[in-house]
Amino acid sequence: MPGIRDSNLRSGHLHEDLGIYLLRALAFVARVPPPDDVGSDAFVTLIRPDGNRRLIPDLSFLVQLKANSITSIKYATPEEIAWISSLEVPLLFGRTDRVQQRIELFTTQRLHQILLEDDYEGIELLLDPADESSSEPNLRRANLGPPVHAWSMAELTEAGFLARSYGVLRPHVDNLRRNLLLRGIQSQRVLRWETGKPPIHHCNMTLTSPQDDIADTLREMAPHARRLLMEIPDRQSLGDLAVMLAFFDLMQRWGADPDPNGTYNMLASVRGALSRRSPHGDVLHT
Repeated sequence: MPGIRDSNLRSGHLHEDLGIYLLRALAFVARVPPPDDVGSDAFVTLIRPDGNRRLIPDLSFLVQLKANSITSIKYATPEEIAWISSLEVPLLFGRTDRVQQRIELFTTQRLHQILLEDDYEGIELLLDPADESSSEPNLRRANLGPPVHAWSMAELTEAGFLARSYGVLRPHVDNLRRNLLLRGIQSQRVLRWETGKPPIHHCNMTLTSPQDDIADTLREMAPHARRLLMEIPDRQSLGDLAVMLAFFDLMQRWGADPDPNGTYNMLASVRGALSRRSPHGDVLHT
């Protein structure tokens, strides 16, 4: 409406402006225009400093920015759940404080675990520690953990800020990226962290249920199994070759045949010929 501006909307945009500016201190940032904002405010690419002046683009991720008054982020409709479940790019949440001119970044590692657990009608991700129990049916509440990194305007000119921030954030983004690839086999790699410090590997987690079809997991493994079988003849290991052929047989019996045309079995049977591979390696089309 001409002559009027909603104060909450303007405050939200100012918080977003601050977040974008602070993110640009450690990343290349492509802001998502409001008409195209369906759940993220920026496409962010980490900067890897190289020497005195070279800035190398590295891993990319999405960021959704919130004001410091926001304590949780909720996905409660079928469309929202479908969007967060189908993301193929790591997502982090940023929370800004205009008074302190500061931003916090939260990882969504916990979200990955939730999406492995069950088909929930709603998911509420808690930015501040809180009780995870819910009175709403089939709503999953979960603490995201402490921010992985936080910084203020005053820190931007500190020596080593960019390199230090890169060392903190890259392992988190890389872990989210790897977990997206592992979701097809109901697995994830879990990190532990303190704000502003590089994370450490904590454990590997696999969630299964009686409804899971192991053939789905075996199909995910098939390209890796075929690649391994091609490597064995060069190593002249008949024992390992027998193990791999037995594993191929198991995959076939469990509903995920990795070699429907028998090509790889044939390749294994003529392993001696593979010792005369070209410098560029063999290429096998099936």
